[in-house]
Amino acid sequence: MFTAVTAGYEHTCGITDTSIAVCWGDDSSGQSTAPAGTFTAIDAGRAHTCAVGQDGTAQCWGSDEYGKTDAPAGRFVVVSSGEEHSCGLREGGVLECWGDNHYGQSTPQGDRFHAVSAGSAHTCGIKADGSIACWGANPDGQAPAMVEGSYHAVSAGRKSTCAATTGGESICWGDSDAEIYGGSYLLISVGDEHACGLKADDSVECAGSNRYGQSVLPSDGTGDFTSVSAGRTYTCWVKGDGTLTCMGELHGGVASPEGSFRSVSVGEGHACGVRTDGNVTCWGDNSFGQAFPPRGVFLSVNAGNGFTCGVRVDGTVACWGEDWMIEGTPSEGSFQSVSAGYEHICGVRTDGTVVCWGNDSGGKTSAPQGKFAAVSAGINDTCGLRLDHGVECWGHFYGGGSGNISPPAGRFQSISSGMSDYACGVKTDDTVVCWGYVLADSDHAGQATPPKGSFQSVSAGTFHTCGVRTDGRVVCWGDNKYGQAAPP
Repeated sequence: MFTAVTAGYEHTCGITDTSIAVCWGDDSSGQSTAPAGTFTAIDAGRAHTCAVGQDGTAQCWGSDEYGKTDAPAGRFVVVSSGEEHSCGLREGGVLECWGDNHYGQSTPQGDRFHAVSAGSAHTCGIKADGSIACWGANPDGQAPAMVEGSYHAVSAGRKSTCAATTGGESICWGDSDAEIYGGSYLLISVGDEHACGLKADDSVECAGSNRYGQSVLPSDGTGDFTSVSAGRTYTCWVKGDGTLTCMGELHGGVASPEGSFRSVSVGEGHACGVRTDGNVTCWGDNSFGQAFPPRGVFLSVNAGNGFTCGVRVDGTVACWGEDWMIEGTPSEGSFQSVSAGYEHICGVRTDGTVVCWGNDSGGKTSAPQGKFAAVSAGINDTCGLRLDHGVECWGHFYGGGSGNISPPAGRFQSISSGMSDYACGVKTDDTVVCWGYVLADSDHAGQATPPKGSFQSVSAGTFHTCGVRTDGRVVCWGDNKYGQAAPP
């Protein structure tokens, strides 16, 4: 449950009922990496976030251009983060702003306020009589000097401003497609192209753009989940009772199969699962036969790009799909696991050695010597988990050569290489870390920025990532255009 929610440019933050700050969406400037501690108020800006701690001091994080995260000393009641400026309301209604003031957005127009909101290049505040005053840039009518009426909440976005009347109605002005309606709102927060409101029943409603997943709350989906697999625009989850749930968009729009499953794997345009009886079922794109599994009993299955591989109960590997991809599949030997990448495949033999085949561009199939517990093949790289819990990667991440593939130091219990040049792993302390080459200004930023908390497994997709927490709940982060990052 949340006690507060705030919509930034492409990220969203909230305060839980335990006073912890939680953020999700774009984190290219660290604006979604909330610090530890407990807070009473929070507000998300374009590339930074500010909050008020339990001691009343203001704390900001993210981009510090124009000094917008350099909060003044002293006690504040609330803070507000704009695009390049921030404002804080002190006890007694005194308003103070810092950061960019090119349009006069950091120069308050009034003596005393009981609420404030810093927008893109304008600021609005609720005066003592309940009316609203705004100042700064006003090309779209987002900053009128006076808005008559009685209001208890106001939020300034980029081209628009929204407010909640004392009766709980939402009213917006300016230019926006992110207006929210229905219900009685305790507060409203407007971002660049999305808005969120906290209702009287403690539920949160968001509307508008969801390119980074900013309009879908992190679910921490209830239920006893045992595994998750993230693809490009599709994700599947398996619960402890064997039920399978999939969300997002898969090639052809086919529905996921019914029945009981042990595990599931989502590829580029198809998915496969191992049923409780060991048989494999696949669905989705079958243009190369990748969704037409052979008969037999399997221990595991892994779906790649136009092909699929699985390990049978006798330890042999079977692959099906695009012919040139599966040439070289070992016909002999015993394997404990296999991983299908974009154009290459790797497997861990029962003696712990790793063998790879397929496209070797960048050396992604040139496995190092030694013993491994697991291996994960990505798009241009491969990562392996050694028996001593260390992680070693080979190949390259796009845009930076082999130096970018080095995982962080520490001991790991599981790893997953994504299909967009990044990888994630669960450390032995149950935390998730990600590494690789992810553009800071990518349209899909956020997939390599995991939330805090304890995890038992993680699955790196193309532009989103999902993990199963130690208590069986599941959480996803990154792109959610098709609902693939919204756990059931």
